[in-house]
Amino acid sequence: MSRENEPKPESEPETENSEQSGTMPDTVRMFMTALLALPLTSITKNLIGDTLPNIVIFIAWWAAISAAIYLTGIGKWKKGSQWIFLFFCALVSAGLYAIANVNERMPAPAFSEFKIDTENAIEPENIPPKTEHLAEKTSIAAAEQDDVKQDDAEQGDVKQDDVKQDVARNQYVVGYKYYSGAEFPRNDSEAVKWFRKAAEAENADGQFWLALCYAQGHGVEKDKNESLKWLRKAAAQGYDLAEKVLETIENGNASDEMFQQWEEEAARHAAVDAMFEQWDKEAAERGQQPFKNEDLSHLSDAERAEVLRQRGEKIAEAREYFYDYITGVSLLGGLGVDKKQDPEEAVKYLRKAADKGIADAQLLLGKCYVLGEGVPEDFEEAAKWYRKAAQQGYAEAQFKLAQLYQTGLGVEEDLTEAAKWYRQAAQQGDEKAKENLKKVEEQIKPLLELLHRAESGNPDAQYLLSLNYCFGLHDFKQNEEKYREWVEKASENSDKNSASVQCAMGDILVDGIGVEKDRAKAAQWYRKAAEQNFAPGQCFYAQCLADEGNESESIKLLRQSAEQEFAPAQYYIALICRKNDENTEAVKWYRKAAEQGFVKAQNNLGECYGGGIGVDMNMAEAMRWYRSASEQGYAEAQCNLGVIYQAIEQYDDAAQWYRKAAEQGHEGAKKQLQEIENKNKAELEKVKAFAEDGDAAAQYNLGVLYYQGEKVKKDYNEAAKWFRKAAEQGDSDGQYNMGVCYDNGFGVELDRKQAAEWYQKAAGQGNADAQYNLGCCYALGEGVERDIDEAVKWYRKAAEQDYPEALHNLADFYSYGIGMKKDEQEGMRLMRKSAELGEPRAQHVIGYCYENGVHGYEKNIEESQKWYRKSAKQGYKGAVESLQRIEEKTKKQENPSEPVDETH
Repeated sequence: MSRENEPKPESEPETENSEQSGTMPDTVRMFMTALLALPLTSITKNLIGDTLPNIVIFIAWWAAISAAIYLTGIGKWKKGSQWIFLFFCALVSAGLYAIANVNERMPAPAFSEFKIDTENAIEPENIPPKTEHLAEKTSIAAAEQDDVKQDDAEQGDVKQDDVKQDVARNQYVVGYKYYSGAEFPRNDSEAVKWFRKAAEAENADGQFWLALCYAQGHGVEKDKNESLKWLRKAAAQGYDLAEKVLETIENGNASDEMFQQWEEEAARHAAVDAMFEQWDKEAAERGQQPFKNEDLSHLSDAERAEVLRQRGEKIAEAREYFYDYITGVSLLGGLGVDKKQDPEEAVKYLRKAADKGIADAQLLLGKCYVLGEGVPEDFEEAAKWYRKAAQQGYAEAQFKLAQLYQTGLGVEEDLTEAAKWYRQAAQQGDEKAKENLKKVEEQIKPLLELLHRAESGNPDAQYLLSLNYCFGLHDFKQNEEKYREWVEKASENSDKNSASVQCAMGDILVDGIGVEKDRAKAAQWYRKAAEQNFAPGQCFYAQCLADEGNESESIKLLRQSAEQEFAPAQYYIALICRKNDENTEAVKWYRKAAEQGFVKAQNNLGECYGGGIGVDMNMAEAMRWYRSASEQGYAEAQCNLGVIYQAIEQYDDAAQWYRKAAEQGHEGAKKQLQEIENKNKAELEKVKAFAEDGDAAAQYNLGVLYYQGEKVKKDYNEAAKWFRKAAEQGDSDGQYNMGVCYDNGFGVELDRKQAAEWYQKAAGQGNADAQYNLGCCYALGEGVERDIDEAVKWYRKAAEQDYPEALHNLADFYSYGIGMKKDEQEGMRLMRKSAELGEPRAQHVIGYCYENGVHGYEKNIEESQKWYRKSAKQGYKGAVESLQRIEEKTKKQENPSEPVDETH
C-alpha cells in the first residue's frame, strides 16, 4: 500500500524539529520575556521610585508577559514567525530602554538637585546615589578570614595571637557598624552575632558591647546575668568603661538612663578608636611608623613591657583629648552622639583638644571662628588655629590658611605666603590648591622676577624693591629695615648719577631711617634726582621748595612729576587746585591718582562725588571710591563709607566700617560707632518688649535677629523660641522659619516630619518660600510620603508667585513628564523665566541650550557664555566648569598646535 493512500490520524504530535509549525521552545520564550521585562522594569522604577526592589518588579513583568504569550497564542505560531517576533521584541526592547533613559539626553538636572530653600541656612547636600553596601561586604569578608589568616600566619605564639586579635577586632567593628547604623543598615541581631564572635575571642570591646546589648535588650532578650558575665570579662582586661559600669551596678545605681549614658560614652570611645585607625593609616601613607603598631620584636621582654606601658599612657592621654574633640564635633551636630546642638559648649571641648595638639580640633576650631559658630567671628583667631594644624601637615588647614593670606582676612595680605601654603597642600594632592597655586604664582611672577634681579645686583631693581618695602606696595609689607638695606645696596652698585638712588637717599634722610633726620641734606639729594627729570625726585623736591616758600617753582615741578603719571604729585596738584577753587581741575588730578590706587586721592574723589564738588553729585560713585580706599585700610575713607551707610539706614554695614576705622584710632568713627550701638540696643529692647507682649511680628523679627546675629549674638535656640511664638499665632513667616529650624536642627532637634508640618501651615497661607520647600518635601519624600502630584501642586503655587527655584523644578517636571504630560516647550518656557529671575541652575541650562543649539535655541557661543557667567557668579560649579570648557576649546581652535591644559 502506498503512503499516499494510507489513512492519516486526525492529529499528529508536534515536535521541536517540525519545519512548519510547533510550540515555541521554552528557552526562546524565556529569552523574549526577559528582553521585554528589563526595560519595563527600568521605566516602572523611574515612576514609583524605591517602593519595590528591582527583582520584584522584573519578576512581575516577566510573569505578565509570559501569560500574554500563552493567551494570545504566540506560542502556536509557525517557527519562522517566532524568529520574526523575537527580532521585533529586540527592537521594542531597544526603544523602551531609550525611553527609560531619556533623562540622560536632557541638560537640566532633576531630583538630584532639588534643595530646600533656607536662605541663610545651610542647604542639604544632593541626594547620594543608591549603591550596594560594598563597605558592609568588605568588612564582613575581613571578619570571616579567621581560618585563612591563621593558616597563612607563621608558626609561633606571638604571630598566632596577633592574627586572632586582628580577626576579633574586625568582628567587633562589623558588630558596631550594624549596631550604630553608621555605615551598615542598623541590625541589632547581626550586631549581637558579631559582638559575640569578638567577645568569645577575648576582644574587650566586643565583650563590653555584648554586655550592653544584654542589659538593654538590643538584638537579644534582656539578661542581667549574661550582661554581668561579659562586663566582668571586659573589666578583667582593664576596659575602663566596663569597670565603671560594674562599679555603678554594685553600688545599686544602675538604670536604663544610666546605661544610655554609658552607651553614648562608649560610642565616643568607638569614634576615638576609629580616628586612631585613620591616624595610623595616614601615617603609613606618609611613610611614617604607625603610632600604635610600631614593631617591638627587636626588644627584650623587659624593654617591650616598658614601651607598652609608656605607649598605653600616651594612648590614654590622647584618647582623653580625642574624647574632647569627638564631643565637640557631636555638639556641633556632626556625629549625632548628643542630639542637642550647642556650639558654645562644642568650642570649649574643641579648644581643649586643640590646645593639646589635635590637628582635627585645631582645623575645626578655626572654622568655628570663620563662621561665628559658638564664638564671635574672628579671622585672626581662625588663622592662628589653621596655622597650628597646617604646621602638622594637615592639607585642608594649609589650604584654608593660604586662602586667608590671599584675601588678607585675619592676616596681612601676602601672596608669597599664600603660595607657600598652597604649595604644601598641593604636594599632598589637593586639586583646588593646585589651581589656586597656579593663579597666585602667575600673579606674583613679576615680583619674584624683581626680587631675583635685585638679589643679582641690579641697582634699579634694588631701588624699586626698596620702594615696595617703603610704601608696602605690590604685596610687600612695609619694612623700614628692608627699605634701608636695599637702598644701601643700590647705592653701592649704582653710579653717582643714579636718580633713583639719589631720591632714595633723600627719603632716608627725611624719615631718619637709621640716620639722623636732615631735611636740608635730603633736599639736595631730591634736587639732583629732579634735575634728571626723575618724577619722584621732582615731587619730593617740590615739597621741600614749598616748605621754603617757593610755591611757583614747587608747582612747576609738581606738574612735571604729575605729567609723568606719578600719583603722589597728581594728588598734591589736586590739593592745590581745591585750595584755589579750581574744582573741576582738582577732580581731574584726583581721578588720575585714584586710578593708580593712591588711597588719599580715592578718598578725596569720593568726597567730591558725595558733595557735588567739581562733578555732579553721585552717591554710587562716592561709595565706589570710598570703598576702594577703605579696602586698602584707609581709616578716613572707612569712616566716610560708614556715614553713607548710616544715612541710608543700613546700620549694620555702617557699624562694620566705623569699627574698622575706630580700630585705627579714628575718633569720629569711634563716636559714630557708639551712637549706632546705643541705637541698636534701644531698638532691640523695644522689639523685645513688643515680642514679650505677644506681638507676632515683633516675635518673628526678634527670631530673625537671633538667627542672623544682628544687634545680638547669634543664638539658634533663641531664634527657634521666638519663631515658634510667632508661628503659634499664625504668622506665616514664623511658621516657615520653624520649618527651616526643624529641617536643619537649628535650635531644635532635626525633625523632617515637623518641618513639613510647619511648611504646610505657612504654604496654606500663600508663603512662597514654604510652598517651594513643601514641594521639595513631597518630591524627595522627606517628612512626608513621596507624592509627585502634591510636589507639582506646591511647586506650581510658588511658581505662580515667580519663585525662581519652583519655576526651575516645575520646568524639570514638564521636560521629563514627571507627574504630568511631558511638554518640553512649556518646560523650556518656565526654565527661561526661572533663569531671567536669577536661578543659577536654570541659567546654566539656558547656557547649555545656546552652546549646543538645542530645545529651540540657535547656537550662539557668546549668549551661552553670558548665561554661564551669570550662573558662575552665583557660585554654581557646573557653570564654572562649562565656562572653562568653552575657553579651553576656543584656545585650542585659535592655537591648534598648543596643548590644552586639562588640569581643571
